[in-house]
Amino acid sequence: MNMLKTVEIEGFKSIRSQSIELKGLNILIGANGVGKSNLVSLFSLLGYMVSDNLQLHIGRAGGASSMLFYGPKVTTQMRACLCFETETGESTYEMRLAHAAQDSVIFTDEQMAFHRTGLPQAQQIFMDAGHKETRISEFAGNGNVTAQVFRRLLMGCRVFQFHDTSPESKVRNNGYIEDNRYLRSEGGNLAAYLHALEENQKNYYTRVVRTVQRVFPWFGDFALHPSETNSRNIVLNWHEKGNSQYLFGPHQLSDGALRFMLLCTLLLQPEDKLPDLLLIDEPELGLHPAAINLLGGMLASVSQHCQVLVATQSPLLLDAFEADDVIVANRQEESVASGNIPSSSSEDALRCETTFTRLHEEELQSWLEDYTLGELWQKNAFGGRPVR
Repeated sequence: MNMLKTVEIEGFKSIRSQSIELKGLNILIGANGVGKSNLVSLFSLLGYMVSDNLQLHIGRAGGASSMLFYGPKVTTQMRACLCFETETGESTYEMRLAHAAQDSVIFTDEQMAFHRTGLPQAQQIFMDAGHKETRISEFAGNGNVTAQVFRRLLMGCRVFQFHDTSPESKVRNNGYIEDNRYLRSEGGNLAAYLHALEENQKNYYTRVVRTVQRVFPWFGDFALHPSETNSRNIVLNWHEKGNSQYLFGPHQLSDGALRFMLLCTLLLQPEDKLPDLLLIDEPELGLHPAAINLLGGMLASVSQHCQVLVATQSPLLLDAFEADDVIVANRQEESVASGNIPSSSSEDALRCETTFTRLHEEELQSWLEDYTLGELWQKNAFGGRPVR
């Protein structure tokens, strides 16, 4: 499978300059506010970018000033470089975005490179500068095979966040029954997606239902049918175990139950529907410890079929993984004026920046004989805790 091997980030939000090596399974831990979600949000930005909606995303996120490390007076541009390992070789995408008029951004550099296994040199493609949206789609549309590959690779990095389970959320309301090609990032089309699984891939649907029942024994099954008043609509109805006569609606599910249903559907779906890189931000939110234990097993299992990056604050979830799977996020004070990020200030200043460090099993071996990873994290044995 395709795998993202390294990510280099400069000048993005709280990340001044970091190079992160990724594996098949990556568990990102750290205190509140250290910048875990900023790493995840880079992939949200890339997702909007490859769909030609970069400026829309930046505008909705508060403008370019909120994207640049301490704003444009300190950091004039951001850089990201992603190196993928594919079946035929190594593919690298690099971009630089500079602050522009009306708090927007423009590309000051955008390039792709493909190094086929066995060949001495990489094929490099430069996509010029000064454009406001990526030129990947343009090059791909003109038949450039390398650009077509990169469009697939970047679109294969998908961020999921199931935090919104409010009464107004899409998942609790009527949805379009044909919106079922893939599970959306916020899970709003859960009913339509589960209905398609039940109709076409019953074994995967049954696996989801049985896993939900392990945490919620009173749950019987979903009742997924087109609306009688509008056959294009479907809603997440369900019934209790042993009582199919009384129909419940999505408004009668707790937040935790609904989020666990979403996670089960995401992680137990057919392997060919999984993204290349699956990113989830704080999946443990609102879950019972029994559900968190199952979640850890599902994450480890799905990492055999796609690459996984999860940001979490749960010691219990951390216990499901090996130390080598863990990346610790911290904030540290450091002078940035002499760094690699172009700065308009000539004065040194101490600013907090996010750092990422991967744990190594051998360095913790003596500790792990007596404590779990979650317990070591709580004891602040390797950072990732609030520091005054």
